[in-house]
Amino acid sequence: MDFKYTFKADGEADLGLRRASNQDEVVLLEDCRFFAVSDGMGGLIHGGETSRMVKDELAVIMKEAFEELSSDPTADNAAQILKERIIELNQHVYDQGNEYGRDRFGATLSGVWLVCDSAVFVNIGDSRGYIFKNGKLAQVTKDHNLAAHLVDRGELTKEEARNHPSSARLLKYVGMKPPVTPDIFVEPLTPGCEVLLCSDGLHGMVEDEEIEKMLSDKSDGIVKRLISAANANGGADNISVVHVTINGGN
Repeated sequence: MDFKYTFKADGEADLGLRRASNQDEVVLLEDCRFFAVSDGMGGLIHGGETSRMVKDELAVIMKEAFEELSSDPTADNAAQILKERIIELNQHVYDQGNEYGRDRFGATLSGVWLVCDSAVFVNIGDSRGYIFKNGKLAQVTKDHNLAAHLVDRGELTKEEARNHPSSARLLKYVGMKPPVTPDIFVEPLTPGCEVLLCSDGLHGMVEDEEIEKMLSDKSDGIVKRLISAANANGGADNISVVHVTINGGN
C-alpha cells in the first residue's frame, strides 16, 4: 500500500514565552504516514493530559487504520476510516474524563494522512492544516471556534476575528459530549507541495502572509524558524508545528 511520493516530515512543540507548562503535542507516525498536532485546552483542569492522551491513542488507532486501509487503499476509503477512528477517539477521551462531571478534559486535533496521491486532513478545534503549493499558502481546515462562526455569519471580518475574545471559545473539541463529527478534507498532492499543521500558538501570533513568506524561503529548519517567529511576536501560547514536504515519486 504505497504512497505515490516520497516525503520528509518534521515537527516540534515549544513552550512559548508566557506559559509555565507545555500542553501541546506533535504526532509523527511516519510508518503510517500520519501526522498531527494537538493543543490541550488551557481552561480545563486536564487539558495537557488530554493532548498526551490523544497522542498516545493515535499511535494505536492509526496503526489499526493503516492495516484496515490495505483492503481498499484509496483516499475516499481513508477519509471514511479516519472519520470513524477520530469519532472513537473522542468517545474514549469523553469516557475517561468527562462522562460523570463538568468538562475537565479537552484538546484540539489537526492531522493529515498521506494516502495514494492525496492528503486526507482531519480537524476538531482551532488547530489548523494548510497546503503550500506554487508559492501560495491555503488553509484547508476550518476553525471550530465562535469567532469563525461569526465570520461565517458576516458578523465579524476575518481580520476582526483574529484577536476577538470569541476566538478562545471552542465550539468543537476532542473530549466533548458525543456525537462529535470531525471535519475531513481530501486534497490532491504533487511533488513540491508542503503540508503545515499548527496550533493557535503559531497562527495566532504569525499572520498567514508571513508564514507563506517563510515557506517560500527554502532555507533549512522551517519548523524552528516558524516557532522562533511566533516567539518573536510575543510567544503568548504553546506552539506546535508539523511540516511535511512532498518530494518526487517512489
